Amino acid sequence: KKINISDLLNNFVQNVSGNYFWNENIKLYNVTILNKQFKLEKIPIIEALMICFQDIYFDSKKIWNRIFNFSFPLTIKSYRISQNIKNIRNIFKQMVNDENNIFIKYFIKENTKYKPSSDSLLDDIITTTSSGLNIIKLSIMSIIWHLYDEKNIKWKIDILKEIQMIKNNDYRKLVKCKILNAFIYEVFRYESSFSLLNNQVINDFDLNINNNIYKIKKGTMIMSNAYVIHHNNSSWKETNNLNIFDPSRFINNNHLKTYFYIPFGKGIRECP
Repeated sequence: KKINISDLLNNFVQNVSGNYFWNENIKLYNVTILNKQFKLEKIPIIEALMICFQDIYFDSKKIWNRIFNFSFPLTIKSYRISQNIKNIRNIFKQMVNDENNIFIKYFIKENTKYKPSSDSLLDDIITTTSSGLNIIKLSIMSIIWHLYDEKNIKWKIDILKEIQMIKNNDYRKLVKCKILNAFIYEVFRYESSFSLLNNQVINDFDLNINNNIYKIKKGTMIMSNAYVIHHNNSSWKETNNLNIFDPSRFINNNHLKTYFYIPFGKGIRECP
């Protein structure tokens, strides 16, 4: 039986990631968006969030489509995206005011010490929610693609043998499968889920690069390029050619806690 993996993963991430952050209440929130036919359509908020991010990825290739000024969008695509962003933000404002939501309580408590503005807090909540959608879908698709690559047939066979040794279908033991996890770690290195990581400096500090001192001020935005870091030979000195897909570099959990392996960020903003 043929299955549409894209549809399957869409359903999976919407249910799992949406419920993970917002529990079953997420299904109570719907938002009206402009669909690709430029007709108004009311859909679940998580589905709208996925569509919106996909539009930003694929419809913003031209510079004019990136101008989301609500009062004067430059193209019909930028108008559609800007309106959908506005509507999604309005629904999230309602969700944030839900005092009974454990996720919101925890999020606000953890961020209070950084004194973010209400807009920044809302942006962080939307980003946190959306990060469990398309990025998870992309990551799973990348794993499947590499498993079906003929060059990785031996890895595929070894992974299947490892999984078949699990008794009683106790898939909690998957985290202990060394070969499987090494394969996944290498996928995340080779196919970075996203390229740029945005972080804001919270305290002044001195950055030493090749004995050159750079004074970094509080509030500075630092954008790390994950793909470049994952393919930087000067950092990965004790491993094979970084342009070759090779899970063996992670077979003993090597490199996982290093500064140059950042598939989902690092520090307090690292995704679990």
